[in-house]
Amino acid sequence: MANPQLENGHVKIANDLFEAIYMTPMSDYEHRLFLLIIRRTYGFNKKSDWISLSQICKELGIHKANASRTVRKLKERNMITKEGRRISVQKDYEQWIIPEKIKGRRRSSGSVH
Repeated sequence: MANPQLENGHVKIANDLFEAIYMTPMSDYEHRLFLLIIRRTYGFNKKSDWISLSQICKELGIHKANASRTVRKLKERNMITKEGRRISVQKDYEQWIIPEKIKGRRRSSGSVH
């Protein structure tokens, strides 16, 4: 039986960033990788972390080609920054690139743009 406790660790994230995440259309791999990056950074009180493709593959159970492509897509969408293996969340969600064909699906009021 699962018994999660805050004392065993938790991820502290600003509400408006969290809302932007769930309001932003992403593929399954993009979503899972983005959450992994949040866990590996904010979950350990870091702004960035050194995350290799092999670590991503192991933690998400995906192939290296899919991991590499997903990192590239999130970087192209300006949702993450990457310098070498050091990856971080682009927390200024107004800078995220949302494809035009799905922009209209996002909530137009509130803190998410």
